Amino acid sequence: MYRVLEELIGVCVQVYIDDIIVYSKTESDHLKDLERVFELLEKAGLTIKLAKCHFGMRSVEFLGFTVSNGKVQPADFNVEKILKESPPKSVKGVRRFLGMTGYFRKFIKGYAHLVKPLTLLTKKDAQFVWSQECQEAYEKVLDLLVERPCLGLPDWDKTFTLETDASAYGIGAVLLQEGHPIAYASKTLSETEQEYSASEREVLAIVYFCDYFRYYLDGGKFVIRTDHEPLTFMAKQRDPHHRYARWMARLQAYDYEIEYVKGSENGVADYWSREGALASEREAMEHPASTHVLVGSIMVHQFEASSQEWKDTQDEDPGIVAIRAQVESFGDGHSFRKFHLDDVGVLRYDGKIVVPQSRRQEILRQFHDVRSAGHLGVNKMATMLFRRFYWANAKEDIREYVSSCPQCQLDKGEGVKAPFKAILNDEVFHTLQMVFAGPFMKTKRGNEYLLLVVDVCSRFPFGVPTSSKAADEVARALVEEVFPVTGLPQVIQTDNDVSFTGVLLTKMYEMMGIQGRTGPTFHPQAQGVVERLVRTIKSRLRPVLNKDLNDWDEVVPMAIMTIRQLPNEPLGVSPAKMVFGRTLRLPQDALVYQTEPIKPQARYQEAAQAYVERLRRHLKEVHQFGLQHIKQVAGKRALEHKEDMEPEEVFQVGDKVAFKRDSSTTVHGSKFQKRKFHGVYLVTKDHQTRQQYEVVSIEDDWYADGDEPYLYRLRGVRDDEELVVEEEDVCRREAHTMGIC
Repeated sequence: MYRVLEELIGVCVQVYIDDIIVYSKTESDHLKDLERVFELLEKAGLTIKLAKCHFGMRSVEFLGFTVSNGKVQPADFNVEKILKESPPKSVKGVRRFLGMTGYFRKFIKGYAHLVKPLTLLTKKDAQFVWSQECQEAYEKVLDLLVERPCLGLPDWDKTFTLETDASAYGIGAVLLQEGHPIAYASKTLSETEQEYSASEREVLAIVYFCDYFRYYLDGGKFVIRTDHEPLTFMAKQRDPHHRYARWMARLQAYDYEIEYVKGSENGVADYWSREGALASEREAMEHPASTHVLVGSIMVHQFEASSQEWKDTQDEDPGIVAIRAQVESFGDGHSFRKFHLDDVGVLRYDGKIVVPQSRRQEILRQFHDVRSAGHLGVNKMATMLFRRFYWANAKEDIREYVSSCPQCQLDKGEGVKAPFKAILNDEVFHTLQMVFAGPFMKTKRGNEYLLLVVDVCSRFPFGVPTSSKAADEVARALVEEVFPVTGLPQVIQTDNDVSFTGVLLTKMYEMMGIQGRTGPTFHPQAQGVVERLVRTIKSRLRPVLNKDLNDWDEVVPMAIMTIRQLPNEPLGVSPAKMVFGRTLRLPQDALVYQTEPIKPQARYQEAAQAYVERLRRHLKEVHQFGLQHIKQVAGKRALEHKEDMEPEEVFQVGDKVAFKRDSSTTVHGSKFQKRKFHGVYLVTKDHQTRQQYEVVSIEDDWYADGDEPYLYRLRGVRDDEELVVEEEDVCRREAHTMGIC
């Protein structure tokens, strides 16, 4: 079912096995969405039973929950089923009860603490004794379920509030919007963390839960509420010690404001830190295994990425268990030398997490199907995945997954090979190329065009959606989006679009000391780098757009970020590496938990100077490697193209050439079919890196009016050769000269 409705998943449909939910904002949209679902089901030869369908519902029961407008709570039939159960008579019965109620643990404050007496009964070699304490815990959980606990669904237009608190044994938090809880979480402190001072534990709570709820908090301003007043001044410390410095560095990634509240007003977080912390972290924390979090326009499937979950799933894989046994038994002397266990016992290969069989499909989906991945090809998908994960024969799995992707089969095709010549530049942000893509379907924000800008040296791209191709839109995009990153380039190359050749941009270039260059008409090869970007960005956007194709401007930022991070084939490194000297962090990195804390620097000025020097040397090495690699690739590609194409005719300055007329060229309103070439022209300049020539006419050829010559339409003319002009052409030319036609 997922494959059948894949193009609508996350847009207006959610699927679990054979259960389908169609959701919409308005009734009219809902009818359109239903029609599209029915079309896909019919196309796949599937039928639905009307008696099992419900239409126009304000709330639905799905996977044991009742989901309605803005909230989610346990379904009535599940609660009633639990209430009908008798108190457990055996360990098996206790496990059954914990399994049934644990499914709703995120709705019950302090669930792990409440059921602690019951969990003790399930331990190995524990004697089953149903005590009064167990009976009270059992009844308390049932009472809370009867109250129909309810969590709110996030509203991305409203401000989030994160309430945190810490006790001697644990930390807790609740995420709220307008006072209504969205999610709860808590964590038991380790023995080392329990030795922290009260202020340190409070800061730890803020840092830990900001990271834990990062999918809700990233990209917007939020409020942190704490009952520890000194924290309101923590950002103003002049000389923070190592632990504080590390925590402050992590918090700089967020846009937040700290508010002090009295402990009596911070009851929820306080309860979780003191009561919930008595249980293990895994029991106390909300389980996000199937949580979908919407960040802007990006649907991120956040399956559990904690170290404990990775370890548990690895324990269920026989192959990994065997390798781990070898590593633990023989240490560095074993035959699997690149395998090692990290600090928390997760098996890694050369630093990358070894993925068990049960999680490989999900990893493949995350690196191919989601919007931030953009349906990459085999090689680029493998490059991204192999930086983070490892399993045997992963490349074959990637190839099979990509080749079976229905979106890729529909949207991607073989390109037509053209003569190849590398476009080189040895200085980052010296020369930019710019072009408009579109018009596309008008979006909700009113955008129809995409202005694409790319640095010729590093291939570092920019994409700015615009409502029109007006020159002021171009100027705004350059000044607000591009120049703050690149500085002022020396050269900007464009095609002959009137958007780029008007007075406004010409004056702006003069004021800023920028040289504007335009290529000839019908000659995209002169803009090869940015034209390739147009093709790439379209291939990234097409598979992830909604059915109306009117949300493309919401997907562009993530697509551009992915392109910046992916290794550029001619360069051999990513554009981000060429510019920043490091890789960018992508949404897929959330699947990999962090094992090494950020290392603080005691002396920031000296550290900054040392970093700049290291970065300077590193960037120099990267640039040299990129330029050398692109030359090698250029030679290799030239040979490959040469085998598939007719030999390219190369001209020198002073050569005589004829110009091939475009098939759409007309003379006095009608297509002129007799002669394919006209001339003669004289080559005056060879733009070797731009694949174009400058020519001047050396005869009065009236057929050349309005035409622009370029490389693939020229052919050489010998000194003793005259172009054959048929008799009727001569007559027509003479008639034209005399003013008869």
